Amino acid sequence: MNELQRKFEELSAAHDALLNYLSRKDPTFAKGIRAVGQDDNADGQDSDSVMAMKVVAFLNARHYMVFAGNKGKTHGHSWQLQAEADVHIMGESFVKFEDVDKHINILLAPYQRTTLNEIPPFTEVEPLTENIAVYFFNTLYDDLREIGVDLVKLTVWENPTKGIEITSKIPNYFSSDSSSPAPAPPASLSVIKGIANDEIAASEEESPPADDYSTQLQAELEEEDYEENHNTFEVTPPPLGALEDDVNTSRELGLILNQADSANVFEENTIIDVDSSETDIPVNEVAPPDSKSQKSRIDKWFKKRKPQGDHNDEFSDSRLPAQPWWQIALGVLIITGVAVWAYWPILTAPPNSAYPWGADTWGHLYKADYLYRQMVAGSYFPQFIADWYNGCQLFRYWAPLPYYFIAIIRFFTPNIFVAGHYYIFICALLGGFFWLAARKNIGLWPAIMAGVVWVVWQDNMKVALAEGNLPRILTTAILPLAFWIFFNSINPQFRNKTWPIVGSVSLVFILVLSHAMMTAIYCVCFMIFAITWWLFGGTSLKLVFRGLVSIVTGLLLSAWWLLPSLKGGLAGMSKEAAGGAVMYMRALESFDPLVRFSNPSTHYWGVSLLLVILISLIAWRSKATWAKSLFCCGLLFICLTFPAFAWFQQMMPLGYIMWPLRFSTFTSLAVISYGFAFSSKILTSKRSTVIAALLLVIIFSGLIIDSYYTRTLQMKTASEPYYIVKITDEITKSKGWRVATLDLGNIDSRPSYFFSMVGHREQVFGWAWQGATTAPNIMLLNSAMEFNWYPYLFRQLYHLGATYLVVDNNQIKSKASFRKMAADYGYKQNMELEPYSVWTRQERPYMIVDQKRYLAIGTNASNFALIFPQIEIGRSNNIDDYTPKELSAYNTIVLTGAQWNIKSKAEKTIQECANKGTKIIVDFTGFPLDVLARQPKFFNVYAEPVEIRNQLTVFQAPGGTINLKPFDADNSLWRAYAPQGLDSTPVSYQHYGNEAALWGYKNANGSKIWFLGANLAYHVYLTHDEVAMKMLEQLTGLSHDYTQEPSVPFDSYRPTSNGYIASYSLKAATDVIIPIADLDGMTVRIDGKLVDKKRQENLIALTLPSGHHIIKVEMTQASIYRKGMAVSVITLLISILWLLRQRRRSQVTGPLIKQGAEDFGY
Repeated sequence: MNELQRKFEELSAAHDALLNYLSRKDPTFAKGIRAVGQDDNADGQDSDSVMAMKVVAFLNARHYMVFAGNKGKTHGHSWQLQAEADVHIMGESFVKFEDVDKHINILLAPYQRTTLNEIPPFTEVEPLTENIAVYFFNTLYDDLREIGVDLVKLTVWENPTKGIEITSKIPNYFSSDSSSPAPAPPASLSVIKGIANDEIAASEEESPPADDYSTQLQAELEEEDYEENHNTFEVTPPPLGALEDDVNTSRELGLILNQADSANVFEENTIIDVDSSETDIPVNEVAPPDSKSQKSRIDKWFKKRKPQGDHNDEFSDSRLPAQPWWQIALGVLIITGVAVWAYWPILTAPPNSAYPWGADTWGHLYKADYLYRQMVAGSYFPQFIADWYNGCQLFRYWAPLPYYFIAIIRFFTPNIFVAGHYYIFICALLGGFFWLAARKNIGLWPAIMAGVVWVVWQDNMKVALAEGNLPRILTTAILPLAFWIFFNSINPQFRNKTWPIVGSVSLVFILVLSHAMMTAIYCVCFMIFAITWWLFGGTSLKLVFRGLVSIVTGLLLSAWWLLPSLKGGLAGMSKEAAGGAVMYMRALESFDPLVRFSNPSTHYWGVSLLLVILISLIAWRSKATWAKSLFCCGLLFICLTFPAFAWFQQMMPLGYIMWPLRFSTFTSLAVISYGFAFSSKILTSKRSTVIAALLLVIIFSGLIIDSYYTRTLQMKTASEPYYIVKITDEITKSKGWRVATLDLGNIDSRPSYFFSMVGHREQVFGWAWQGATTAPNIMLLNSAMEFNWYPYLFRQLYHLGATYLVVDNNQIKSKASFRKMAADYGYKQNMELEPYSVWTRQERPYMIVDQKRYLAIGTNASNFALIFPQIEIGRSNNIDDYTPKELSAYNTIVLTGAQWNIKSKAEKTIQECANKGTKIIVDFTGFPLDVLARQPKFFNVYAEPVEIRNQLTVFQAPGGTINLKPFDADNSLWRAYAPQGLDSTPVSYQHYGNEAALWGYKNANGSKIWFLGANLAYHVYLTHDEVAMKMLEQLTGLSHDYTQEPSVPFDSYRPTSNGYIASYSLKAATDVIIPIADLDGMTVRIDGKLVDKKRQENLIALTLPSGHHIIKVEMTQASIYRKGMAVSVITLLISILWLLRQRRRSQVTGPLIKQGAEDFGY
């Protein structure tokens, strides 16, 4: 009997192999429909007719075996399931093919791409192929009976050579444990052997006995190891277009087969019975094994990383049907209604009292109002404004798109403040709408919920209203759309689509023109997400690279604006200068829901995010791989805001301009997306659907309630700033030039608006100084005020043309000293309006005579300048960027932190200056290290690093031994350099029993080069040590006092839309400094003739001829603009050529926007 059965099975296997062979030769052979019954009639309408259907599906999952209490290795399979069912034809009514297909795929969906041992019933039952077949037959049999279909047979293939066939329900499962023998399988269960690859052969091995599962298990493990090492193969998926007709109906049902997964191992093989008299037992078709049977470990690892997509375990475009238009319209109405309700207080504020209260809002509204006025006057892209920072390029460093948006709204509103409020509302509304782009990934109603949350999300409201960062909220609105389109550009499902790339490029371009820093942050976030998704197996490296290319292309397209903005802007500043705005928040503070009530402007993540994280962690297994990837990114970016992770943020490229707290917008999107994304794996029953809906409601409610309390604090307007209005009235009463607001930023941006827009005065300051040419001057001015170096403060105010001082008295540490010095330099207090005071110096616009006395070169030049205000800070830190003739004009040159391009050239330049009588002082602090000695070296003098504790005692100084003040509390262990190899050391100090040089010289070809040790100047800067200061004055010949240079008043002076026009009169040719910022591309003409200019401390320096002349300072297009435009044009041409090539290759018809809309379900 066994021999006969074996022969029968061999014959069946041979028959099926032949059937598959013929199917490959003729694809139509394997498909067909035949109605069978007792008496077929011509119409096929007999009431007893039965339609035999065969459907093939695939289960891609992993499992492991437990043998003798030991867990085996987890390994994957792509099981092929073929179901044969009888469908009764009742007149013209019968169950359609796609209905059977739908039930099978719904049954398989929860198990796709999982470890079966973790999913019921296989948590209790071993996931043997036999048990898999039993479970799916029993479940599918009952499921199909409900729709009047009889399941006749289910065949489950574990691999191309072994499968299980079941023809009736089986009440028990099987076990591989020999200690508990399983019952013998009934006659309806048989182990099928078959061979594919176009060869028909009978198996010569008998099936193992049913009770010898240990032997079978060992054979399975050996076979799996052999397959992993030798039978690695792949089949190229068919083009999407070739499957369009076959899957059209399934697409409408949202139940398309996982073509990407199926194509990796088997061809899609849907068969409907051709002849009921035949016994059809299919043998799976496989591609021939790879000729290279031995794979390297890297090859095999990348083979495993091959993306399968998330088609079977999550909502995706192919899984979710297009929602009716009325549901989408309803979602739009809901989001609109919530937005109107939330922003009603600022939308309905009276125009005469709709003033903002955000810290940055006034500054941004000034730029928008200025643009509006220029547009009314016919100038649609103004490049220069004289009102701020001694002249600046308004839209070179501040992205222009948000200001154009506000200016356009201003045309339809009574004033700029109302326009600003409408702008905030529209951005919030757009952000909510753009969440609908996620509806194909998380579902329509979860997308609507997310859109509602985004409209009122507390971080978004804080940025818009408390911070007043108007450009950033436009990027916040665009972010949901930008992310989901970028997501599609790296989604394997859209690998052959062009519109996601075009969309990503376009939106990156728009983001750059909205806020460059936020764009950089978003692009970094996008790429970190893409890499994380690849690590989860959701996409491929090729698609990650495609996403990177789309981002880079968008950046290159914006180069016409972006490239000029990077030169001299925030990206061009030092880490120390730009990094001053980097802030971190402790977790206990940033998640504390009470902290916002005491300070609405503080950063608050939202305790509701913790709720989302907690619920989502519990439901981790129900999440798609892209959602898990987003969640991991969100946790990373939350951690970046904690002080403990400052080291990581500082290691990031350009980390000093990508401030951690500004990652909050993408972090919020990531966590919200993760919370609302529930995979279809858990939505297989009414109970699981109800649970998912309940979790969605809990998450939505938590986010909304948390945001509601923030809304009550944020959604308000402010009254007119009384103090600022009074001060503005005061400064307009007297004649003067520029206003300097000495408040260390405490008065926020209100003065920047009122003093220029209402008071019509130019300002030394403005708002958001990072893009100003005079930004280094502003920083030193603030440092002088903060650290009480008032002589330098008033020297800087004089050089910047400040004739009005608006002082926040609370920021002045020594009021008596400040008042005395202000009076000494010609300022008179006109107004006291606590806590502010107004000081005025009656003087019209002027130039300053350049006396060229002292020069400091190097990174630490500002320390000497603050102490000795007569010192001029060099334009470059490199010594050899100056000529000997240029340097010889100064009496003393201090080299502190100096650099060079070529050391020998730098030493030669200094030698020539010394030979001409210029005193050279070298402070080794900040000097580059010698390559061999690993110490600073200059003129054959080495600098030995020393550490001094607590206090410095100086010997051999004039007057004997001197004890200096203790070091700064934060620097009790003082690090400095001691010059070695000097020819004379008149002043020294003791260091561990040895004499260390504090002051000495080295003879260089007959000239003395002086060296200063112990980092003494920095000690004086930090501690105001008067003894040390006097010592420095005696040794260096420099003076702490400041005597104003003579000034030359202009006969006339007038700012223009493109620069300045002024006239002067001089009796002799004079070197002067004009208190006008030396902008990139700025030119100077005297009586119409172009003249050379120099930059001196970021201001214009000229040699003016004698007599009466007219000076015209005007902006021209700098070369960097032409370079940026060239990059953009070249990128645009390459992009157009690529699009044309893609269009020809894919033969796609219709515009890309229409394609994208169709893929989004519109």
